[in-house]
Amino acid sequence: NPQVASVDENGLVTARAEGQALITATSLEGGHSARLSLTVTQPLPVYRALVMGEQRYTNGKKERIGATNTTQGIADLLGVQDYDGQRYQVTMRIDSTKREFVESLGAVFAGAEETDVSLIYINCHGGLRMGEPYLEFHDGSSVTARQLEQLTRKIPGRVILLIDCCNSGGFLSAREARQFNSGMVQILTGEGATSLLQSKYLIMTSASVSQNSY
Repeated sequence: NPQVASVDENGLVTARAEGQALITATSLEGGHSARLSLTVTQPLPVYRALVMGEQRYTNGKKERIGATNTTQGIADLLGVQDYDGQRYQVTMRIDSTKREFVESLGAVFAGAEETDVSLIYINCHGGLRMGEPYLEFHDGSSVTARQLEQLTRKIPGRVILLIDCCNSGGFLSAREARQFNSGMVQILTGEGATSLLQSKYLIMTSASVSQNSY
């Protein structure tokens, strides 16, 4: 079954997809043969997490008391979770710039495969700018919902976003004036949704589009 496994001229077997295959080798002299029954299964997922917190702001905004403790708590929680013998490989960052955030995404998820799970948690100042939600880093630099999708779309496999900031519900729906409950109905039916609502993403936010988060 070449869809499941292939064999090259040197006898190297390469798995192609889940399923079963029967490999037969026959000698040129004497016509002797041997068979190998092969079952290909999906590899276990690798769990990676980038956990970020912004506490001290250099652009005059109020310090977010407790942000470091919250970030450490999430990192500790993920580090002890067990998924069929697998645990998150956790990387924690405190008080980062947008550039450092982008660099961390590249470093932490560089080896991700389609079967893996990549989690990003961030608590920071956030808000809406001309109707578009954004995350604000400690130096005042920011990432919008559109930019976040662009930065994470190349990460293979499942991507989990835990966004903990004011107006974070905007990362689900781009409509500002919507009440939360009716907004969730619209989100689930696909109306007015942002590009983050694709099958590869799972998203949890700490507030609706119109709420502050403390």
